[in-house]
Amino acid sequence: MSGERNTNLDNIDVIIVMDCTGSMQRWINAAKDTVLEAFGEIKKQYTESAIRLGLVCYRDIGDDERFVISPLTENIESIQEVLKNVRATGGNDEAEDVAGALEKTIDLFKSSREGDNPLKIVLLVTDAPAHGLRYHTITVGDRFPNGDPDGREPYDQVRELVLMGTDLTIFRIKNTVNTMAQEFQKAFIGSQSTLTVLDIEKQDDSIRDESSSSSFLLSSPYLLSGFIDISSYEDCSTYTPPPSSSSSSSSSSSSEEFRLATCKSIISSIERHKTV
Repeated sequence: MSGERNTNLDNIDVIIVMDCTGSMQRWINAAKDTVLEAFGEIKKQYTESAIRLGLVCYRDIGDDERFVISPLTENIESIQEVLKNVRATGGNDEAEDVAGALEKTIDLFKSSREGDNPLKIVLLVTDAPAHGLRYHTITVGDRFPNGDPDGREPYDQVRELVLMGTDLTIFRIKNTVNTMAQEFQKAFIGSQSTLTVLDIEKQDDSIRDESSSSSFLLSSPYLLSGFIDISSYEDCSTYTPPPSSSSSSSSSSSSEEFRLATCKSIISSIERHKTV
């Protein structure tokens, strides 16, 4: 794909794009609890790289405080402080304002050290698709089935990120994001960037094509260009399934899964770009 440039691994910019609507408090807490540790581990492994983190928290069209934005910074503690004050609220329907979140993400990268062409990584944490039937099945509740009312097209936004040399990881919490992942993958065809889907709640072993009875394995090249099974981690410690279904165990498990997913997805992206 034309427009891509050689990536400078001396500089690594990561943006966590976090759905902060009503169902997402568990994962907001997981990010808050583990972001310092995860990035501390990454920095220990890549001591010669300047690693920055940004944050885009988004809700839905019409919600109060639709976005919470933190610019890219090497001060990871400041991102943790922002997350401490974020509460899961809003979300007027099942689909959410992914287009708005991607717009803010592109803006953060453009206002960054673009001249240095850092490695760009986006971690999209969500349990809901974008507005528009292109990104979900008809069974998903959506006030805007014809797409974003402001005319923004998430596929085009992802393609712009790809042309900027961005790797995208979707932290897949529910299978309602499957169709969106399939659409986004098309933007990566022929590029040096990758889309990875992490099934962090381990809800099933496959991504189902919701328009038919067939299933695509998470590693299927048709669907995506990378999949990381966090149950097989040997670096960044080892994932252990939760011993019980209690709320405290569930919270602890979510935090561990989020830390491992963050650590592994960023490290995998860095290592892959070393060979590109």
